[in-house]
Amino acid sequence: MARLESDFAPACHDMLRHGLKRVVDFQDPAYGTLYLDRMSAIHKLDKAYNGTRRRWRLTRDVARYLALKMAYEDTVRVADLKTRASRFARFAQEVGAVDGQIITITEFMHPRVEELCDILPAPLGRFILRTPWAKKFMGLFFGKGRRIETTSLHGFLLLRLIASLKPLRRSSLRFGQETKHIETWLDSITSAAPANYALACELAGLQRLIKGYGDTYERGMKNYATITDALGNFADAKNAHKHVKTLKEAALKDEDGLALNTALEKLQNGRTT
Repeated sequence: MARLESDFAPACHDMLRHGLKRVVDFQDPAYGTLYLDRMSAIHKLDKAYNGTRRRWRLTRDVARYLALKMAYEDTVRVADLKTRASRFARFAQEVGAVDGQIITITEFMHPRVEELCDILPAPLGRFILRTPWAKKFMGLFFGKGRRIETTSLHGFLLLRLIASLKPLRRSSLRFGQETKHIETWLDSITSAAPANYALACELAGLQRLIKGYGDTYERGMKNYATITDALGNFADAKNAHKHVKTLKEAALKDEDGLALNTALEKLQNGRTT
């Protein structure tokens, strides 16, 4: 916190504070240091290209979405959140329970083989996903959803066991994939900022498309890739940032990607302004 307050402009403190809290809660203080290291480079870039005149928009946007990206949702995170005391207390308040009343909470969970491989050591996770028989074998055990009573001793301990894998997360398959994606994303922002500050900000906001896990996450990644691939055709245009914004807003309109496809067709036909 001392570093945050001394190294960053006051206008950025609130967003950075929320981001720092999130990533430390997700992993540990060292992960928070990595967050500030990444943000320090963005803050210097923002200062170099007149971010002060734009109220440090780039720093604030990246601070928000970098925290969300670094604190991604995986099975370990879900298990941790579902077994926190604050969550049980919130349920009790919502149902109007009085002291002494017993509350039963049953969670429906259906992690796919892909989500389970995400939290495994990277070599093992890749092996299972690339090997048909291994993936099929895992599907025999995790192919169906199940109900877990988190207020029972068995259900609670099962999820706490999964949550306890947090120290091993850095060696997991998903962590490595997310790290590569973050670095590529930050590189695109760094490359765009000198020539088009607004485009850099819109690229930062593209992370809004990627959220959740499972099918929701995959759709977001697909839309993100579609837009960044299309960017190669108009990245040098003066109004490139407007095109990215239009495509992003289209991608957020529906899950099937129909609005995004329509927006892409208009752009390719030269009808997007």
